[in-house]
Amino acid sequence: TGRRATGDRLLYTAADGVFVLTGTEAQPPRVMDAVRGTATGRELRFRQQDESVVISNGDASGGGQRVRTETRVKRER
Repeated sequence: TGRRATGDRLLYTAADGVFVLTGTEAQPPRVMDAVRGTATGRELRFRQQDESVVISNGDASGGGQRVRTETRVKRER
């Protein structure tokens, strides 16, 4: 609820309840959450069981795309 994602391709695996959203280099996948903010990366994995999102930038060699997260923090007054 309150979460929206955009991308080029969505793959769902019923065995583990994981959605994998990918995009292109020009338009990477993006998840927007009214509470937590916006995040992009090479690949977004949504786990149906606990509603978590894992953001990946690709390979571990450093040649992958950057991961970007914008988070809203509530100010105390």
